Amino acid sequence: MVEVGRPALVGLAREQMTTVNKEMTFEYPVEEWFTGEYAAIPPHMQDAIKRYVINRLRPGSFLSSVISNDLRGAVNYADADNLPLLPVYVKWFYNRAPWCSGNRQQLEDWLSSKA
Repeated sequence: MVEVGRPALVGLAREQMTTVNKEMTFEYPVEEWFTGEYAAIPPHMQDAIKRYVINRLRPGSFLSSVISNDLRGAVNYADADNLPLLPVYVKWFYNRAPWCSGNRQQLEDWLSSKA
């Protein structure tokens, strides 16, 4: 069983995000998004998450399923490296980027609200 818990106080949160000159800035430094248990997420997937959160670029099937809270899709599209890390991905989005994850509508809203 995955215990998600409350969003981390040092994590990203909607009220901590500001838009300055059409660039997003975050109170929690991007360089520290993948520390601790989140360092297990492979570098290429960290890059894909950053592209989604920062640049609002559509992620691949696996990450889209994770973001949309689609367990069946996430398991179906996961490769051998990412399947055992599924709980880590779920916790990352819950704790670090809850405003742009949780269901398919939130994913689509995030992608369509490009500044």
